Amino acid sequence: MKSMSISRKVVYGLVAAVILSSILIAAPQAFLIYDMSNKNAQDAADSVINEQLYGIMNTTSNLGSFIREKMAFYFDGVYMMEEYAENLFNGRYNASPRHSYFWDPDLEFQRTGYQVPNLQSLEEYDSDSISFDTSCYYMPRPYYVDNDPFKWDADMKYVLDTTSNMDNVFRSLHQMTSDYIWLYMGFDLGITDNHLFKNYPYDNLEYFLGYYNENPSDPTADYDPNIEDWYNNAVAVTGNEVAITVPYSDPSTGLVLSMGRPIYFDNGTLIGVVSADVTLDTINQNVVSLNVLNNGYAFLLDGDGSLLAHPAWTEEGQTLYDLEFGGSSTSEAVAFQSTLSHILSTDKGQQEFTKNGEKWYITYEKIADTGMTVCTVVPYNDVIAPAIALSNAVNAQFFQQFLLLVISMVAIIGL
Repeated sequence: MKSMSISRKVVYGLVAAVILSSILIAAPQAFLIYDMSNKNAQDAADSVINEQLYGIMNTTSNLGSFIREKMAFYFDGVYMMEEYAENLFNGRYNASPRHSYFWDPDLEFQRTGYQVPNLQSLEEYDSDSISFDTSCYYMPRPYYVDNDPFKWDADMKYVLDTTSNMDNVFRSLHQMTSDYIWLYMGFDLGITDNHLFKNYPYDNLEYFLGYYNENPSDPTADYDPNIEDWYNNAVAVTGNEVAITVPYSDPSTGLVLSMGRPIYFDNGTLIGVVSADVTLDTINQNVVSLNVLNNGYAFLLDGDGSLLAHPAWTEEGQTLYDLEFGGSSTSEAVAFQSTLSHILSTDKGQQEFTKNGEKWYITYEKIADTGMTVCTVVPYNDVIAPAIALSNAVNAQFFQQFLLLVISMVAIIGL
């Protein structure tokens, strides 16, 4: 084999020197470009995260606006009942008394000969004695006149004769939306001391007997409207506020949200309250059943932090701490207390908190005129996922180009 000529060796040496020099010069530049590219990727990722968080705030705000519109619609129904009742009791409507039906349809027929019109069985009410044609009246057994629910003293007769025409507004509201699952009235004991309750639609209220200890044979445990939160909360409201009572377990329909207003004579004397129940299912399905990113969701709080609606809420008495942290005594729940206090004391914002050992974002906004706060919670990993994908894509592209450069140089050297 002939040895390589000196001139060719010189040429190859020069080429190798140039290539190696190029590599030595290009390598720092390449890593500088990588560093800049990485920083740009990080800046872009940060921008994506900020956009994600801003988008969550918009989602929360839009949800709050929707809830406000929905609640305003429900409130309007309560205001309509209030106005109608006050006009009735203050004699501004010339309305003739109608028959008032007792809650037990069989006893009603036996004692009065009146058949409750159009009784039907409805699964959503868990009842076979519903009538949308009329309301019914109820009182605890210890307050019957002479132990007879069909015997009325003068005060009770006056109230029943007057409120018999409330069926007009009850029916109208229910026809507007079936979201009003119950519409009802309770009366101040100064107006009638029978602890009277008027309920629409008509239902067999047998489950009210022995309600507080589930013993129907114990009259002292009968349901008493005048001691219930929905009644006393409504009595206590001022101005144009609507009393919102946290969901409680209704015997026939499950969890419901109550909204009420007091009603007065023109001289300021309290008559009682009007109230409407909206099923919690309706609130959940139409208001807070929201998916935020991959694993986020929304819930609704009352002004004191009590839960009004939550996707995981299944039974009465569950709190935010129960559903988010498994109880109020866990370290994460205790740490969240200050976050919740801040949320309830400000109009809107975004905070971080820890749940199940992971970071989450909670975005919140007060809903004007309701005393409620809507919250959306999203895991940190959901928020940063697009940013990670972007950063990985940028880095992959750089390494691909750098690898091609190295391969090209190695190929040239090998020639």
